[in-house]
Amino acid sequence: MSVYINMFSKSVLNKSTLTRHLSTLKRCCSSSGAGEQKTPLYDLHLKHGGKMVPFAGFTMPVQYGSHSISASHLHTRSKLSVFDVSHMLQTIVRGKHCQEWLESICVADVHGLSCGKGTLSVFTNEVGGIVDDLIATKTSEDSLFLVSNASRRKVDMELMLEAQQRFISQGKDVHLTFLPVSERGLIAIQGPLCATILQSLINIDLSTLYFMSSTPCILAGVECRVTRAGYTGEDGVEISVPAEECERVVEALLENEHVKLAGLGARDSLRKAAERNTRVSWCSHYFGSDQDRSFQETYRIYQHRRPHTRWL
Repeated sequence: MSVYINMFSKSVLNKSTLTRHLSTLKRCCSSSGAGEQKTPLYDLHLKHGGKMVPFAGFTMPVQYGSHSISASHLHTRSKLSVFDVSHMLQTIVRGKHCQEWLESICVADVHGLSCGKGTLSVFTNEVGGIVDDLIATKTSEDSLFLVSNASRRKVDMELMLEAQQRFISQGKDVHLTFLPVSERGLIAIQGPLCATILQSLINIDLSTLYFMSSTPCILAGVECRVTRAGYTGEDGVEISVPAEECERVVEALLENEHVKLAGLGARDSLRKAAERNTRVSWCSHYFGSDQDRSFQETYRIYQHRRPHTRWL
């Protein structure tokens, strides 16, 4: 761990900041492991030497074998890495009033999105406090696909269900489906070689799939949903895959010599480094910490602490 800190203290984050982020990761992994859920890729992680830890209610790989976190970080920056993010909450929302429903608990302009387009946004409570961040995709005029954080799963589900009940009581049409990890996995593919390597395995032209665009596809012979998105600062996609086909898709990717598995350690270091240049990076620092603080207040505090960050 000390090698990891020293390696990135100058070029990615200062040492004190990186140490703080690693401490947060350790706290998230401090569960006893009792009752932790397994993702569809659990057996594959063990097969490839994954060092498993409890994380946000799941058993997840922090790294693989002798491939260090720093080596995994650099591999993602130069080639291509595959991350298991199946622990995140995937939600399908259907109904005539689904867009209005989401806008009642989220700051995104959902009506303004074209079909097949998504946006990074935040869930808010009744006083405008930030509850969590999420990616919201308009898959059609009467359906949405949401991805939110595993650590806030229960809170997010309660917020969405309460809003659904409120709309139903008003005679409006909204139906939620939370996709259980036993039925649906989520894979993040990140790195500069993403399009080059993925193109030979997928049935769509990736050059026309722009950032935050999403579409159904066939990947390695499997029906999936692909979204051009990511958190590493590199090119990448997130693939929603039927649980029983997750291993097949990942093994097909790993056949390429430039593709490696990456765990929570590299995921955290890459994300924190990318946040330095991400306009909405302030969200992850404050959601859930003080939900009585309004959305606008949160941003003003962030601007005070990081005055050179530009958002609008």
